[in-house]
Amino acid sequence: MPAEVLRINTLSLILMLEWIKSLPKKPKLCFTSSNEAYAGALESFQQLPIPTPEAVPLVISDTYNPRWSYAGSKLIGELFVIHYAKAYDFPAVIVRPHNFYGPRAGFGHVIPGLCEKIIKRTDPFPLPGTEETRTFCYITDAVKAIRLLMEASATDNQPIETVHIGATDEITMRELAEKMFAVTGWRPRQLDAQPSPAGSVKRRLADIAKIKKLVDWEPETSLAYGLKKTFEWYKKALRN
Repeated sequence: MPAEVLRINTLSLILMLEWIKSLPKKPKLCFTSSNEAYAGALESFQQLPIPTPEAVPLVISDTYNPRWSYAGSKLIGELFVIHYAKAYDFPAVIVRPHNFYGPRAGFGHVIPGLCEKIIKRTDPFPLPGTEETRTFCYITDAVKAIRLLMEASATDNQPIETVHIGATDEITMRELAEKMFAVTGWRPRQLDAQPSPAGSVKRRLADIAKIKKLVDWEPETSLAYGLKKTFEWYKKALRN
């Protein structure tokens, strides 16, 4: 629903910024952007530093591809937050999450999808984009990072900070599936490798040097432990 994604993400943010603008005592705002906001730079120019720092071009590579409606809303959202914070003098921080995962994450992302197919014993086992790479940051680590950024005096001043939150252990989708099979004790007889969705990027790895410097944060939860806890939750949720 690209039209709804654009309308809701943009309008809700504008209304929130207008509310903050009207307050006599301004709060600190945390805007959750997305690594999707710059993913188009690799597709368009074949140039994206890996690991990727925060200061890279924000590119929408194809305005007709519905996938980019989300990235577009985040890109314009960053501009709104930066310039409202400057114009109306309130503190804000922009975070770009890199594949947060864990219990209660819905069913529209890769790890919940793997959990569901394993629970249903899907065989052959469909797996899009087998050689694409991502990193995965467990939700408790992500929440701690956001809390530290919001409490830090380093994010109280202008210009506002844009910060990556993510893990550093880059892994292919095939390797991720194999880790899930090991964690769950089941594997299919056949893996059905499929093409990536249109607009999907080949690699994604955040440079997290900035958040380490600002608040001395780095992820603590191992991928194996996080996958185990996530699978346990989805196994219970899907069978109830």
